[in-house]
Amino acid sequence: MRQKRIFIINQADESQNYGVGKYIYEISEEVKNRKESYQLISVVLGCSNKTKIERKVEENVTYLEIPKPYFYKNGMMGVSERYSKGSFFILNDLFEINESDVFHFNSNMQHFIIKAVKEHTSAKIIYSIHISLWKVFYKNDKELFWSEWNDIEKVSKSKEDIKAEIKNCELADTIICLTDTMAKDVIEMYEIPENKIRKIENGIGEIKNKITKKKKDLLRNELKFTTEDFVLLYVGRLNAQKGVSCLITSFKEIVRDNCKNIKLLVVGDGADKENLISQCNEVSEHVIFKGYISPKIIDQYYQISDAMVFPSLNEQSSYVMLEAMQNKVAMIVTDIPAFDVLDDKKTCLKTELKELNNINQVLLTETIKLLIDDRAIRKEISNNAYNLFRAKFTSKRMFEKTYGELIAEEVALL
Repeated sequence: MRQKRIFIINQADESQNYGVGKYIYEISEEVKNRKESYQLISVVLGCSNKTKIERKVEENVTYLEIPKPYFYKNGMMGVSERYSKGSFFILNDLFEINESDVFHFNSNMQHFIIKAVKEHTSAKIIYSIHISLWKVFYKNDKELFWSEWNDIEKVSKSKEDIKAEIKNCELADTIICLTDTMAKDVIEMYEIPENKIRKIENGIGEIKNKITKKKKDLLRNELKFTTEDFVLLYVGRLNAQKGVSCLITSFKEIVRDNCKNIKLLVVGDGADKENLISQCNEVSEHVIFKGYISPKIIDQYYQISDAMVFPSLNEQSSYVMLEAMQNKVAMIVTDIPAFDVLDDKKTCLKTELKELNNINQVLLTETIKLLIDDRAIRKEISNNAYNLFRAKFTSKRMFEKTYGELIAEEVALL
C-alpha cells in the first residue's frame, strides 16, 4: 500500500508559535512514527524572513516555506486570492497533486487557497477550527454577536472573517471541532450539516525533556529561584483574552499578605507584555517574564513549577492545559466550556468567570492561596489530571481519529 500524502497548511503569524503551531508539530511527530503509511508536507505561507521557497526533508516529512509578497512590509493579515492561487500552483508543480491526497487547513484566513484546491483537484479537504471567532470578536457576548450578524447594513471585519470561515466549512469535506460547544456552534450558527463535523480533542506526545533533579535545580537557580520558593506558572500568549492581568492582580495581593517565598513565572509573549510588566512594578522581584519558549523545551518549565494558573476568558482546546496535565502540574482554570473536560477539585481547581469577561477576582485569589497552602490537593488533582490525559488527550489518539479512517478507506478500495 502506498503512503497517504497529507498537506497541512499554516501561515507565518502568531499562531505558528502557539496553539496551531503546536498542533502541526504534534501531527508531524506522529507522521514520523508511521513512515510506511503517511507522508506529510507541512506548508507555511507568507514567510517574512524568506526571499525564496525553502524546502527541508526530515524522513517522511517535508517542510516547505513560501515567502510573502515583497510589498507586504509587516506580515500578512490574510492570504490573498492571487497569492493563494500562486501558492497552490507552486505546490502542484512540486508534488503533482492527485485525488488520493489530503489537504488539512487551519485558519479562516486560508479561504482562497482552500477554494483553489477545491476547484482544481479532487483531493480531500479537512478544515480544523482552532478558535471560536464570535467569542473572540464579541468578547463572549452572544447577544451582541447576533445583533450585529443580523444587521444587514452593518459591515465589519469581524463579520467578514466569520463569513470566510463559514465558506471554508462549506468547501471542506470534513470539519474538525475540538469541543462539543464549537461543534454545536458550527451546526446552529454556521448552518453546516452535522455529518461533516467531527469532534476530535487536541493531543500531545510523550515528554521528550524529562529533566533530572540536578537540571531542575540549575534551571531554577538560573531564574533566581531559591529552594524555598513556591513557583507559580503561567504559559501562553500575553493578550487580553488570556486573563493574565487578573492573575497579576491576585498575585500582588498574595505577596502583600506576606507570602514572600512565592514567585510568578510568565512564559509567553504578546501585545500586552509591556503593560503587564508595568503592572508588576511593586512586586517585580517576585515575577519573571521569560518570553516565548520553544515547544521542544517547554516541558522543563512545567517541571520546575509547583502549580500553574491559566485564567483564560476564551479557549477551544488548550495545549497549555494538556502540557500541565502531562507534566503533573496542578492547575487553576476558569469555568469556561473549553475546560468542561476538567472536574473542579478532582482534576483542577476552577475560578469563576462572571458576566462575559469579568473574572471573580476574590475567588481567584482564594483559589491560588488554597493551591499554594495545600500540598495534598496539588498532588491529588495533578495525578487525576495525568490519568485523564493518558486516556483522552494523547497525540496518538488525536492523529488516528483525524487520519486513521483515510488509510481504512484506501484499504477497503483495494
